[in-house]
Amino acid sequence: MSSFLVSNETLGAIARSAYEIKTFGRGMIPGPGGCVGGRVQDRVGDVERAGVRRLAESLYDMNIRALHARYDDRCEELIEPFELKNSQVLGIPELYKAVQCLLYQCSEGLVPKEQLFQDLESWGNALAHWIANEVPVVKAARWS
Repeated sequence: MSSFLVSNETLGAIARSAYEIKTFGRGMIPGPGGCVGGRVQDRVGDVERAGVRRLAESLYDMNIRALHARYDDRCEELIEPFELKNSQVLGIPELYKAVQCLLYQCSEGLVPKEQLFQDLESWGNALAHWIANEVPVVKAARWS
């Protein structure tokens, strides 16, 4: 398996989406620190930006640890400095794909045993369940 550094844009979008869903979500799916699904408001103030930044930096650091586990010190050329810009809020399907990408890239060494990785994995599973329950054939299926 290879490991790559997930883009700053993706890390920021995951963190921003997580924060927005936790704070403004009206959904039904529990995830680490809040609910998944529903409408979110597209606004972030100074306090919110600090929380988004901390989460994005933690995700970045986890990705760096996975790179080091895979490539030792030979990964320095793969590492770009972290910079959080205006991050977008992702829709649930796009967020699921971004989370799965990050999990795959962080599946090296002892990183999968870390709490952040496990929380992200649980949240990804919650997103997958939400997506599955939105499929028309599932919605139309009879409860037994």
